[in-house]
Amino acid sequence: MAILRLCGWTGCTKVIKNEAKYCSKHQAIHAEAEKARHTEYRLKRPDKKEQDFYNTLEWKRIRDVARAMQNGVDVFSYYILDKVEEAETYHHIIEIKEDWTRRLDIDNLIGLTESNHRRIHKLYNKSIRDKKQIQKLLFNLVQRYYKEFG
Repeated sequence: MAILRLCGWTGCTKVIKNEAKYCSKHQAIHAEAEKARHTEYRLKRPDKKEQDFYNTLEWKRIRDVARAMQNGVDVFSYYILDKVEEAETYHHIIEIKEDWTRRLDIDNLIGLTESNHRRIHKLYNKSIRDKKQIQKLLFNLVQRYYKEFG
């Protein structure tokens, strides 16, 4: 028997399955809003060179290798939050705008959920010291994962 809960849309009282975030009506609205948000973001990004890289075949190949090596798991969630979650994005620990030469370095990639990806960037933006500490942590998590599961 499925666990039920209320739709996550503010004010909506429809009952949905626990796996879903929104009812079908609000899921469609949310999807359209996300699509518009991403379109606007892409148009306003100042880092065209870096953005174009994410559409290359070489990026897609290395991302897929990282996904396979990390079993599609959000490594941060696994070790820090003690949860098994599917990685939705592959994050450059040392950002490519910082060091272009590490853009295809498999050891520089970590699988994250979108929420953890935002969390990591928020921590990166606190201070240079915090960013370096988080980067060190992420490198250690990836290496630990490879030792345990690789």
